[in-house]
Amino acid sequence: MISQWKDKFNAESDSRKMLDDNLRVLARRVSELELEAQDKADKIAQGDKMRMELQYRLGQVNEKQQKIRDEIEDETRLQMLEKERELRKVRDLMAEAESKHREEVEKMKVAKQQDLEIIEEKIRQAMAKKTSIIEGLVEESRLKEVQIEKLRNMLDKQRRELLTK
Repeated sequence: MISQWKDKFNAESDSRKMLDDNLRVLARRVSELELEAQDKADKIAQGDKMRMELQYRLGQVNEKQQKIRDEIEDETRLQMLEKERELRKVRDLMAEAESKHREEVEKMKVAKQQDLEIIEEKIRQAMAKKTSIIEGLVEESRLKEVQIEKLRNMLDKQRRELLTK
């Protein structure tokens, strides 16, 4: 009978050691998963910060582009006004050269329009590039959130399994 108790005690002791080892391994794994989750959260926060910084920079670029656009428009408007004044003087002084001057003014308008179209195209390209970058960052942030949610679900499942055992 003592040997049975001794065997039973040894079996329970071995079982307890095995359970303690399993518990240590699981606790270590939970700790590692918590560190990974924190690391992912830090990376998401860093991604959000980078996205906000890029949005801020994009805002600055937009402001600069608008300022340049306004300056170019003002400059062009002033140039056009100056050309119109010159044209009136030329008409008053040289009536016979009227048709020649009209052709020159028309050429200048076409050249200015082409310049404006080139500038607008460059602005559109820059805006498209910045929009693409922002969309990529937003998608990356969304994917990271999905990964975090999966890790949380996995951690919750493991906790439930540990609690049910």
